[in-house]
Amino acid sequence: MNEKYANSLLTFLLKQEKPVKKTSLSEVVSNPYKLTDLLLLLQKDGFINVTESKIGKKSYEISLTLKGREVAEQLRRVEEVARGKKFKFPDKFSLIMFLNKMGSSSVGEVKDEFSRAYDILTELITLKVVESKIDNTKYPPVSIVSLTEKGKKIAKYLDKIDEEMKN
Repeated sequence: MNEKYANSLLTFLLKQEKPVKKTSLSEVVSNPYKLTDLLLLLQKDGFINVTESKIGKKSYEISLTLKGREVAEQLRRVEEVARGKKFKFPDKFSLIMFLNKMGSSSVGEVKDEFSRAYDILTELITLKVVESKIDNTKYPPVSIVSLTEKGKKIAKYLDKIDEEMKN
Protein backbone atom coordinates (compact mmCIF):
# COMPACT_ATOMS: atom_id res chain seq x y z
CA MET A 1 0.00 0.00 0.00
CA ASN A 2 1.23 3.47 -0.79
CA GLU A 3 1.47 5.13 2.62
CA LYS A 4 1.30 8.62 1.13
CA TYR A 5 -2.06 7.90 -0.49
CA ALA A 6 -3.39 6.22 2.67
CA ASN A 7 -2.35 9.17 4.84
CA SER A 8 -3.80 11.68 2.36
CA LEU A 9 -7.06 9.76 2.09
CA LEU A 10 -7.48 9.49 5.87
CA THR A 11 -6.81 13.19 6.44
CA PHE A 12 -9.15 14.09 3.54
CA LEU A 13 -11.94 12.03 5.15
CA LEU A 14 -11.25 13.68 8.52
CA LYS A 15 -11.98 17.11 7.02
CA GLN A 16 -15.40 15.97 5.80
CA GLU A 17 -18.46 16.48 8.00
CA LYS A 18 -20.26 13.40 6.66
CA PRO A 19 -19.59 10.27 4.58
CA VAL A 20 -18.31 11.02 1.08
CA LYS A 21 -19.04 9.36 -2.24
CA LYS A 22 -16.24 7.21 -3.62
CA THR A 23 -16.13 9.35 -6.77
CA SER A 24 -15.14 12.45 -4.75
CA LEU A 25 -12.02 10.62 -3.53
CA SER A 26 -10.50 10.94 -7.01
CA GLU A 27 -9.16 14.30 -5.73
CA VAL A 28 -6.80 12.27 -3.53
CA VAL A 29 -6.16 9.16 -5.66
CA SER A 30 -6.77 9.75 -9.38
CA ASN A 31 -6.25 6.14 -10.51
CA PRO A 32 -9.56 4.31 -9.88
CA TYR A 33 -7.86 0.89 -9.56
CA LYS A 34 -5.41 2.17 -6.96
CA LEU A 35 -8.28 3.88 -5.13
CA THR A 36 -10.33 0.66 -5.02
CA ASP A 37 -7.34 -1.36 -3.75
CA LEU A 38 -6.57 1.29 -1.13
CA LEU A 39 -10.18 1.43 0.07
CA LEU A 40 -10.33 -2.37 0.38
CA LEU A 41 -7.13 -2.40 2.41
CA LEU A 42 -8.20 0.48 4.69
CA GLN A 43 -11.57 -1.21 5.22
CA LYS A 44 -9.90 -4.56 5.99
CA ASP A 45 -7.62 -2.86 8.53
CA GLY A 46 -10.61 -1.19 10.22
CA PHE A 47 -9.87 2.44 9.29
CA ILE A 48 -12.91 3.12 7.10
CA ASN A 49 -16.49 2.01 6.51
CA VAL A 50 -17.66 1.47 2.93
CA THR A 51 -21.43 1.48 2.45
CA GLU A 52 -23.13 0.62 -0.83
CA SER A 53 -26.07 2.83 -1.74
CA LYS A 54 -29.27 0.81 -2.07
CA ILE A 55 -31.15 3.52 -3.97
CA GLY A 56 -30.64 4.44 -7.60
CA LYS A 57 -27.37 4.00 -9.45
CA LYS A 58 -24.78 1.87 -7.65
CA SER A 59 -22.51 4.08 -5.55
CA TYR A 60 -20.42 3.85 -2.39
CA GLU A 61 -20.12 6.12 0.63
CA ILE A 62 -16.89 6.17 2.61
CA SER A 63 -16.50 7.25 6.23
CA LEU A 64 -13.89 6.92 8.96
CA THR A 65 -14.26 4.44 11.78
CA LEU A 66 -13.30 5.56 15.28
CA LYS A 67 -9.89 3.93 14.75
CA GLY A 68 -9.51 5.70 11.40
CA ARG A 69 -10.53 9.05 12.91
CA GLU A 70 -7.95 8.71 15.70
CA VAL A 71 -5.18 7.84 13.24
CA ALA A 72 -6.20 10.67 10.89
CA GLU A 73 -6.16 13.17 13.78
CA GLN A 74 -2.64 12.06 14.69
CA LEU A 75 -1.58 12.45 11.05
CA ARG A 76 -3.13 15.93 10.98
CA ARG A 77 -1.21 16.89 14.12
CA VAL A 78 2.06 15.61 12.63
CA GLU A 79 1.43 17.70 9.50
CA GLU A 80 0.69 20.77 11.66
CA VAL A 81 3.89 20.33 13.67
CA ALA A 82 5.87 19.85 10.44
CA ARG A 83 4.45 23.18 9.20
CA GLY A 84 5.62 24.86 12.41
CA LYS A 85 2.43 24.87 14.44
CA LYS A 86 3.15 24.73 18.15
CA PHE A 87 2.23 21.62 20.07
CA LYS A 88 -0.73 21.97 22.40
CA PHE A 89 -2.40 19.81 25.02
CA PRO A 90 -4.35 16.89 23.58
CA ASP A 91 -8.03 17.73 23.19
CA LYS A 92 -9.16 15.81 26.25
CA PHE A 93 -6.80 17.76 28.51
CA SER A 94 -7.81 21.02 26.84
CA LEU A 95 -11.46 20.15 27.41
CA ILE A 96 -10.79 19.48 31.11
CA MET A 97 -9.06 22.86 31.40
CA PHE A 98 -11.94 24.52 29.49
CA LEU A 99 -14.53 23.08 31.92
CA ASN A 100 -12.34 24.02 34.88
CA LYS A 101 -12.30 27.63 33.67
CA MET A 102 -16.03 27.72 32.78
CA GLY A 103 -17.34 25.77 35.79
CA SER A 104 -19.98 24.13 33.63
CA SER A 105 -21.03 24.37 30.01
CA SER A 106 -23.68 23.14 27.63
CA VAL A 107 -22.67 20.32 25.31
CA GLY A 108 -23.34 22.72 22.41
CA GLU A 109 -20.79 25.22 23.75
CA VAL A 110 -18.25 22.43 24.20
CA LYS A 111 -18.92 21.26 20.64
CA ASP A 112 -18.24 24.81 19.37
CA GLU A 113 -14.80 24.70 21.04
CA PHE A 114 -13.77 21.09 20.29
CA SER A 115 -14.33 19.27 17.02
CA ARG A 116 -14.48 15.83 18.66
CA ALA A 117 -16.53 16.97 21.66
CA TYR A 118 -18.93 14.03 21.77
CA ASP A 119 -16.18 11.39 21.60
CA ILE A 120 -14.07 13.17 24.21
CA LEU A 121 -17.01 13.81 26.55
CA THR A 122 -18.13 10.19 26.29
CA GLU A 123 -14.66 9.01 27.28
CA LEU A 124 -14.35 11.53 30.14
CA ILE A 125 -17.82 10.64 31.48
CA THR A 126 -16.89 6.94 31.40
CA LEU A 127 -13.71 7.76 33.34
CA LYS A 128 -15.82 9.76 35.85
CA VAL A 129 -13.85 12.93 35.11
CA VAL A 130 -16.90 14.77 33.74
CA GLU A 131 -20.57 14.52 34.70
CA SER A 132 -23.57 15.38 32.60
CA LYS A 133 -26.93 16.71 33.78
CA ILE A 134 -30.05 17.81 31.94
CA ASP A 135 -31.21 21.40 32.54
CA ASN A 136 -35.00 21.13 32.30
CA THR A 137 -35.48 24.85 33.05
CA LYS A 138 -34.73 25.56 29.38
CA TYR A 139 -36.77 24.57 26.38
CA PRO A 140 -35.71 22.38 24.81
CA PRO A 141 -33.83 20.83 27.75
CA VAL A 142 -30.06 21.30 27.55
CA SER A 143 -27.34 18.85 28.52
CA ILE A 144 -24.85 20.55 30.89
CA VAL A 145 -21.40 19.10 31.58
CA SER A 146 -19.05 19.89 34.44
CA LEU A 147 -16.01 18.40 36.15
CA THR A 148 -16.40 15.85 38.92
CA GLU A 149 -14.14 16.06 41.98
CA LYS A 150 -11.76 13.71 40.17
CA GLY A 151 -11.86 16.04 37.15
CA LYS A 152 -11.13 19.09 39.31
CA LYS A 153 -8.11 17.31 40.80
CA ILE A 154 -6.82 16.48 37.31
CA ALA A 155 -7.40 20.11 36.23
CA LYS A 156 -5.17 21.34 39.10
CA TYR A 157 -2.36 19.08 37.87
CA LEU A 158 -2.85 20.27 34.30
CA ASP A 159 -2.71 23.91 35.45
CA LYS A 160 0.59 23.18 37.22
CA ILE A 161 2.00 21.51 34.11
CA ASP A 162 0.87 24.42 31.94
CA GLU A 163 2.49 26.94 34.33
CA GLU A 164 5.72 24.95 34.47
CA MET A 165 5.91 24.84 30.68
CA LYS A 166 5.57 28.62 30.51
CA ASN A 167 8.52 29.18 32.89
